[in-house]
Amino acid sequence: MMMTQRQIGPAFFGIFGKRWMKSLFVGNAVLLVTLFGRVFDLT
Repeated sequence: MMMTQRQIGPAFFGIFGKRWMKSLFVGNAVLLVTLFGRVFDLT
């Protein structure tokens, strides 16, 4: 039981981890672009 769970865990995280990190990176990039856009509009 422990070995199977230990093997499934990293694979499960690998698939969803990459997808989550990609979405997080895209979200942060969009947030930064909008933030910088507003800052440059104000100045």
